[in-house]
Amino acid sequence: MGGLGSFAVLCLITAYRSTRPGDLAPLGYLGIPFSFTLGWAIFDEASFDRLWPRALPIVSAGLLIIWRERLHAGRVG
Repeated sequence: MGGLGSFAVLCLITAYRSTRPGDLAPLGYLGIPFSFTLGWAIFDEASFDRLWPRALPIVSAGLLIIWRERLHAGRVG
């Protein structure tokens, strides 16, 4: 487990060196549906009533940032 964790951190460091952090940041939002799916599949948790009201503002903010950055990139580039 320690070896795999170390390898994962090394991969993250390499990814952040290869590209702009803003390009990788939206991938962090994939953790929300991924953890929900794993919790549902492995532990039989299904907390739809608590997930959506809390995840919706987080995902909306991420989409707003992506939209704003693309709009800004269109003006500059």
